Amino acid sequence: MNKYILLILVIFFLTSCNTSRLSEFKKDFKNVLSDDFDKKQFSEMLDKYPELRVHSDVISLSEALLGNQHEKYPLKEFINDDLYKDNIDQLINNGNPFQKTIAYMVIASGGDSTKVPILLEKIKTETDEYPLMWSGMALLYMKCNHTTALFDFFCRNQNLPLENMFPLYFQFNKDSLQKTAYNRIHSEDDFAKILSAQMLSVTPLNKKTEELLLNAAKNWNIKIKGYAIYSIKELRIGNLLETFKPLIDSSKTSKIALEALANSPTDIDVQYVYSLVEQADTVSEDLLDCLCNSNNINSIRYCLKVLYTKPIPKDYQLGAYGDYVIRSMTILPDIHIAIEKVENIDIKSDLIRTLEDKTDEKSIELLKKYLDHGNSTLRYWTAKTIVENPSEAFNSDEIHKKVKIILESEN
Repeated sequence: MNKYILLILVIFFLTSCNTSRLSEFKKDFKNVLSDDFDKKQFSEMLDKYPELRVHSDVISLSEALLGNQHEKYPLKEFINDDLYKDNIDQLINNGNPFQKTIAYMVIASGGDSTKVPILLEKIKTETDEYPLMWSGMALLYMKCNHTTALFDFFCRNQNLPLENMFPLYFQFNKDSLQKTAYNRIHSEDDFAKILSAQMLSVTPLNKKTEELLLNAAKNWNIKIKGYAIYSIKELRIGNLLETFKPLIDSSKTSKIALEALANSPTDIDVQYVYSLVEQADTVSEDLLDCLCNSNNINSIRYCLKVLYTKPIPKDYQLGAYGDYVIRSMTILPDIHIAIEKVENIDIKSDLIRTLEDKTDEKSIELLKKYLDHGNSTLRYWTAKTIVENPSEAFNSDEIHKKVKIILESEN
């Protein structure tokens, strides 16, 4: 009973807090309506109400306590208020850029989809940077799915911080993104070509997408065709060898072309990469990277073997320990073998780190073994991995003491 009473009290408290905050926001919003609303007041408003910056990952106290994610539209109640309804259009059409920016932020934070037609016009006509950016951001945040209008907005405004906008854009309806990419990939503008290729990398693969990207890899200017090759790699398009052989010879496309071949589902593509490895006296970093960072299980298995059977650069960093594929149970036996046979301490340490969630007998055996290794770097990463490992096999005073000593000695 006490639990339920506590929960009711918490909910009541949080509801009261939200109501109080909305009342305070209304009061401050009235100040925004003033003709002398300036940059200083604008900055103060953003500092006081971080929820206006809807693209940032802000989690409110109330939702954190309730165990929920932050509310997508924290000002959804405000857009039904007369204060909003009576003034939002005036703010949008005002000449003051700071007022307009706040207006667009409120529209986004409230999820007012009725303003989408106005926003679609404003992304064409705004001239000041902040209002321009936030008219677009509001459309992005509300997932309006006007993908072509936003595509053209990006192309017109390449000076904006588009890197903050693309992640939202790429979450739009995949069919809509794909249709826009098909319509714009033949543009004369390089930026439009590049963006179209990038969009196709997050949409379903079909014959038309495959043909368009392969054509781009063949015929685009060498300076930009790497973007098409990247999408080919991400979509795991196969039968690449004939098209890609010339691309491997160019310094501008060699690395990404190798990655696409190593990631290909077609055996002849992957075997060609293997042949380059076999021919090399010392296997290059690009060859190692394309194999070890692949999503192709066979390529990763081959790479793990190369790490201890062929000469590789002494300072090579594997850097793939966090990748989903290399951490999968499917190649765990290959990881075990590589850990024991690889001589490079940094690579061995990276491989050890892939065992942080593994509780099988062999993984536990290796972690215990390398906790006593003569190299301090390897001991350190083994200790760090054991700390994260959930196995009860490491829940002993002896191991706890060893791990503590090792970690403290490195700090």
